[in-house]
Amino acid sequence: MDTTPTEPRSIPAGRLVIEASVACLMVRGTFDLVPYLRRHLVDDWGDLTDSESRSNEYVILNGGEIFSAYRVSDSLTVWILSEWDRRTTTIVLPPCPTHHEPMPASDVQNGTAVSATDQDPLLVWTF
Repeated sequence: MDTTPTEPRSIPAGRLVIEASVACLMVRGTFDLVPYLRRHLVDDWGDLTDSESRSNEYVILNGGEIFSAYRVSDSLTVWILSEWDRRTTTIVLPPCPTHHEPMPASDVQNGTAVSATDQDPLLVWTF
C-alpha cells in the first residue's frame, strides 16, 4: 500500500518544549529552529529511513508520536517530536556527551526555564 501523501498536511505544534542546549544554540545565533519546525509540521521529516517515514505516515493516520531528525551540519543534528495528542512538540539534540553542557542563566531570554532534573533543563514556550 502506498502511504505517500499527495500533498503536505499540517499538524498542530501545540506547546513547544525546547531543550536548553537547543535554546542556547538559538540564543547564540548558531541555530534557527523555524525552518526545521515548519518542515516537521508539514510532513517533511528530514533525515529518516524509509521505515521511519512509513511509521510517521502510519501514526498520522492512526495516532502516535511523530518523529523528525534534521542534520543541520556535520556536527549538529536536531530531533523534533510531536506527542500523540499533538498538544506538545519537543525539540532536542540526540543523546551525546558533548550535548549536555550546562546552559548559562544569562542565555535565557524568553520562555520559562523548567527542569525535570538539574541535568535536563528545558525551556517551554506556549503559543
